[in-house]
Amino acid sequence: TTGDENYCEKYPDDQDFCSDDSLPMLFTVPSFSYYSGETILGLGDVILPGFLAVWAARYDFLEFGDCVDWSVVSDLWSVWSWWKVFVEPSQGFFWLVVQAYMVGLLLANVAVIVFQTGQPALLYIVPCSLGVVL
Repeated sequence: TTGDENYCEKYPDDQDFCSDDSLPMLFTVPSFSYYSGETILGLGDVILPGFLAVWAARYDFLEFGDCVDWSVVSDLWSVWSWWKVFVEPSQGFFWLVVQAYMVGLLLANVAVIVFQTGQPALLYIVPCSLGVVL
């Protein structure tokens, strides 16, 4: 190494020391809008709501014995059975937190399209996810 902390700014063409690799804490997802490009989702946008979902799953397991009401699942390979589990949760918080997370991501993507600039996804995910639990 060169020992100079501003080396990449001074010599941006030196490919031995400066690379365009993406950061390991970001997920890049193709954009689903008519704009081309990619959407960047930070690792914190997945991990922090994931902690809440895990807490909800553990709570449901301790309170009700399971996260899923298996009585509505007649066939494990049937899409309709899983649809009923996902859309019509009978007890607990886990499925509600998962659905609220998806709504928060949808709201974040809509905000990006409306404002045509990047938005912090946690700004939309946290109120949706915590609002279900509180």
